[in-house]
Amino acid sequence: IPYGRSFPAVGTSNVTYYAVYKAAPTGDTYFGQHSLTTDGTIKVNFYVTVPAEANAADYTVDFSWGNQFTGSDPYTYSDDPYTLTGVTSSQTTVSGDSQILEFTVPIAAKEFNDTITANLMKAGEEDPVATDTYSGTDYACKVLNMTDAQLQAITGINSEAAAKLRALVISILNYCSAAQDQFDYNTNAHANDCLTATQKKLPTVRTNSISDPADGVAGYTYYGASANLGFDTAYTVYFLKDTPSSDDPEVTYYNNFSLNQEPVWDSFDRENDEFASNDYAFRCTVSHIPAPKILDDITLNIAGQDYTINMKTYIKNVLSNSSASAELVNTVKALYDFGTKAKAFFG
Repeated sequence: IPYGRSFPAVGTSNVTYYAVYKAAPTGDTYFGQHSLTTDGTIKVNFYVTVPAEANAADYTVDFSWGNQFTGSDPYTYSDDPYTLTGVTSSQTTVSGDSQILEFTVPIAAKEFNDTITANLMKAGEEDPVATDTYSGTDYACKVLNMTDAQLQAITGINSEAAAKLRALVISILNYCSAAQDQFDYNTNAHANDCLTATQKKLPTVRTNSISDPADGVAGYTYYGASANLGFDTAYTVYFLKDTPSSDDPEVTYYNNFSLNQEPVWDSFDRENDEFASNDYAFRCTVSHIPAPKILDDITLNIAGQDYTINMKTYIKNVLSNSSASAELVNTVKALYDFGTKAKAFFG
């Protein structure tokens, strides 16, 4: 019986209930459950059970999935998979006579439908001691097939929250499928193939309610923006300096989603940066934006002056650009829907 599952009411009948327990794991290790995280990156989590007396530090996981990116004009990929080796447990939970170890692999949106192979390695052993395969799509489609009662038993949410969770999962699948098309990645098998035609339809984005960005602040003029939809959801804004200088201003930021962010200013190669290729320009990047906060305001402080940015303005600019590709238009529509549904579920 899953934890938290309620027994049905049976009136005055005499009923005998039997609890059926899983057998204790045999051998040293085994893979168990999976989960999905959208806290600034899309991450698939694998759970491994080991004996309570085992040293958790002895276990690592080697991940492999998909096809490595090799070029963007046009988008091309090699036959070699992405790999992430030596991943240590991000969380350890003691449960009775066992420990449950969590191993996490971050993936880009376009890789959501990739089958991830997880090889569990143990210190002193040359070969994997256990292997598991899973994907973000596996988890999402499993959630969509659950009843309200099943979701409540697993997560404790009520029927209203269950509906919001399903809407969020649908938006994730559509967003990741749009990213596949945008980056021409494994388009023969989309993440949202398990959805109906109605579920695949992207909602209209009302751009007339989205404000345009301000011109800038004293000494610095807003120039443009871009979104990073890879492992890390990030937003970059570019400014031109009114006075050319190789010295960039001090920039900090504050928001409502974290107090432990990387600095908004990040070093980069000016010669190879599309916008900031000379001393007239600089860029600010806000990283690890959680799904519920994708569309929220972020306030930069540029040389002591506040300036508000918002990824909605980037989405509006794409939708207002008649030369934008259909793939990019669908990607930003799906991104907007993903952010909206995540806000509705997580608050």
